[in-house]
Amino acid sequence: MNFTITSSDPLIFRDGRPFGEQGHVHGGALRWPWPSTVSGLIRTRVGEQRAKDYFTGPDRLKNIEMIRQVRNCCLPLWRKEFDQDWQPLFPAPADAFCFQGEDQNTNDLNIIPFSYQAADQMGGTDLNLSNWMIPTREVNSKPAKNKPDLWFKDTFLYWLEHGKLKQRLWQPENLGLGWPQLELRIHTAISAHTGTADHGRLFSSQGIRLESGGIEETPGYFAMGIQVKGIESNDHLEGSCHLGGERRVAAIEKTQPFLPPCPAWLNNKKYLRLILASPGKFGGWVPDWLIPDEKAEFKTHPGSGIEVRLRSAHVERWQAVSGWDFEKHGPKAFSKLVPAGSVYIIELKESSKSQILAEKSWGKSLNDDPDGFGLTFIGNISF
Repeated sequence: MNFTITSSDPLIFRDGRPFGEQGHVHGGALRWPWPSTVSGLIRTRVGEQRAKDYFTGPDRLKNIEMIRQVRNCCLPLWRKEFDQDWQPLFPAPADAFCFQGEDQNTNDLNIIPFSYQAADQMGGTDLNLSNWMIPTREVNSKPAKNKPDLWFKDTFLYWLEHGKLKQRLWQPENLGLGWPQLELRIHTAISAHTGTADHGRLFSSQGIRLESGGIEETPGYFAMGIQVKGIESNDHLEGSCHLGGERRVAAIEKTQPFLPPCPAWLNNKKYLRLILASPGKFGGWVPDWLIPDEKAEFKTHPGSGIEVRLRSAHVERWQAVSGWDFEKHGPKAFSKLVPAGSVYIIELKESSKSQILAEKSWGKSLNDDPDGFGLTFIGNISF
């Protein structure tokens, strides 16, 4: 089933790390929630509908194990006008290099793909992999600062199919959008004795507005699109809810399916690109089943049994996540995430099975994560 989460309040999301940690300012404010935040909302809502003491009663541990069967994946949705249909947005692929020419007088972006050379031709890598392909680019420019964080669906799917865009120059607003901007609010504490403002006790909060329209924003509406599996026929998600910090009010509504179907142009491909549409929680820079070794052996894809091996990757700086554990009644261990938009380039042992692999992986978690981390889409590539 497919739902949207919308809100007219500034929603507060944080990465869950403790306040006061070195280098950790503004409470780890996020411009979009982690998948675990959304899955936590869905599971809590379902559990509390089933029983008021679902998470606190004598069957608490059994219930927690059952509620983990409720899974979801999440994508940002967008529409420019209130009466339009929702359209999915996708994180900008890390294998698309965006830059501005030195002689440019406009904000237009140059979008080009990377090319690849064997590691032994480039001096090798610290991975000590003889068959590793190193990404190279035709220009030595710095990445553009005004590049969109999110791409529109048609542009993203064209990039997946062709490995490049129809044209090299793009205006940022035609390519995609940025994440919602953080809105800073200053508050004053209320005295418990007088019920009035407590002089000098100020604090701030940063939240995102899903209704955009600021000076640097394209006017329109964001929503969180969620696809939920594992709920029972008498579980009802629609209605108002509390989401994120300070229990801001949001609304859950049913919607039409928003994930694009797996295309047919992935057949008989020797190489494929795996692109993350949500951050990956792998415990490292790549899922365990895909970690390359010095012997360059093929690995078995857990969802299909097809043999593949990793040939190259585009992975940017890690992101932090923590959270609250209902089972242990305490904070979860700090984890490092692979950013959304990261790309893994794999080689198939049998190219005839590429379409099967794509259908088993398209719109699913790369490591079968129950919270929706590692949502994956597949693209073509040729060396």
